[in-house]
Amino acid sequence: TRPSLRQMSLPVSTVTETGIGIRYVPGHIDFRIFLAFKEISRIERTRFQPDRGWDRFARTQDAADGLLLLPKDPGGFSKRIEKVFIVPGDVEGFLAQLPRELTIHEAG
Repeated sequence: TRPSLRQMSLPVSTVTETGIGIRYVPGHIDFRIFLAFKEISRIERTRFQPDRGWDRFARTQDAADGLLLLPKDPGGFSKRIEKVFIVPGDVEGFLAQLPRELTIHEAG
């Protein structure tokens, strides 16, 4: 069986010209996800909510403040990934690398 994405730890998030790459190495298996900017509807700065079914990519399981990536497709980013919650080490630095066209919202 495949591990749940929600249980993985030690992510590395990278911003490229065309999207956001996330790499996880929770053990001996290497997981890589790439979310193209054209697939992202918006990003919300918010707290993690475990009851929402978000896939969390954070260095620690208790990391709660981060960014929720919402897909343009109502069905999610893929069959397994609907909404992605990431906790970059430097949120402000991460946001500064994103294109201006991508909408960033403060959750309220």
